[in-house]
Amino acid sequence: MVTFRKHALSLNEQIQTLTARGLVVTDPVRAKRYLKNISYFRLSAYTRPFYIPGSGDDHRFIAGTSFDDVLNLYIFDRELETFLESYQRKYPDSPVQPPLWMALELLSFKQISELFANLR
Repeated sequence: MVTFRKHALSLNEQIQTLTARGLVVTDPVRAKRYLKNISYFRLSAYTRPFYIPGSGDDHRFIAGTSFDDVLNLYIFDRELETFLESYQRKYPDSPVQPPLWMALELLSFKQISELFANLR
């Protein structure tokens, strides 16, 4: 069995990790703002198409890949929300508000965090 040994990284450390792997970050302040709102983990799924094939666990980026390339892919994907449109087409008489499990999929990490904070 493999033991999970990764520790949480600060926003600065997250950016250092990305740049060490070859990602071009021209505006670290802006990148930190997006990482804070989206989360490193969620955004990392959108970095995969930009990895050098065969780089293994090093996750090295293709030369010239920028933070904006990754962010634009995330934004493009987020705007699709195809599952919600499919639900609304299949169930035209459904309530305007989607089921909670669908709504949560549309929220950013920050929005979910605020939701839980406000439940107290």
